[in-house]
Amino acid sequence: MLITFMFSFYVTGVSTMIKQGEISTENELSLRIYTAILTSVIMNLTFGIVFMVIHRMSDTYIEMRTNHQKPTFQELIEAINWDAFISFVVFKTIPFFWIPAHTDTFTLPVQYRVVVAAYLSLILGVILVHSRRRNNAITGSHDNVLSNDQ
Repeated sequence: MLITFMFSFYVTGVSTMIKQGEISTENELSLRIYTAILTSVIMNLTFGIVFMVIHRMSDTYIEMRTNHQKPTFQELIEAINWDAFISFVVFKTIPFFWIPAHTDTFTLPVQYRVVVAAYLSLILGVILVHSRRRNNAITGSHDNVLSNDQ
């Protein structure tokens, strides 16, 4: 529900900004593409980062609870590898996966956007698991595929 709301929120906001600024485009297709790019960039550099932090915190909390720990908020924060989060999630997945993927998503009709975004999440998950397993096979490591390193 949050993604559905945020998609609508950002599309409406960007569209309003474009209309108020009277940004001219050659035709409706270029306006749609420009709106999609701008929406994707603004959404991913604001809400996207916050959403991924919350996601990382909830994943870490679930993992710690699975290991019979009852972490405090401070322990939860300390358990996250923030260097890896920033270097990988913020500086790699957002600019190289989410911004281009959501740009494509925002060019679609409204009724398909959330479904496509859900599939994109699954695709990224498969890519990350495959990459992690491949790296573990190369290094001989047997780390948990879903550890906080990535």
